[in-house]
Amino acid sequence: MSDIDFGTIRKGTKAPGKLLVTNEGDAALTITGYTLPKDPAVFKLIGWPVIDAQNPVIIQPGGQPLSLDIEFTAVDAVSYTEAIVFSSDARTRDSIGELKGRGIEGGLLARGADWGIERGGG
Repeated sequence: MSDIDFGTIRKGTKAPGKLLVTNEGDAALTITGYTLPKDPAVFKLIGWPVIDAQNPVIIQPGGQPLSLDIEFTAVDAVSYTEAIVFSSDARTRDSIGELKGRGIEGGLLARGADWGIERGGG
């Protein structure tokens, strides 16, 4: 299971991400459900299939991962953390996808970089 860190974005803007569900075991993995984000205005599931006991997703060992789109919207200038928990027959692997993102007020966003410029007189 992958986690997504959407990083820092301006309040009111959106950032896309992909959650990958893989099978690193030696038997087929059957997924029968997942929890929804508490606030879909912040973490929105885009085009996710219905996954339940009647409509399970089966991932073969070493098979193609399940790729699920999520959109993060920074509603306010705060840090957000959420988790999506998958129900499956997995015994030992991680079944939680952690989602993180941070909203900031609009304005200048500076990140450290070495531009090769020396400051100062002289």
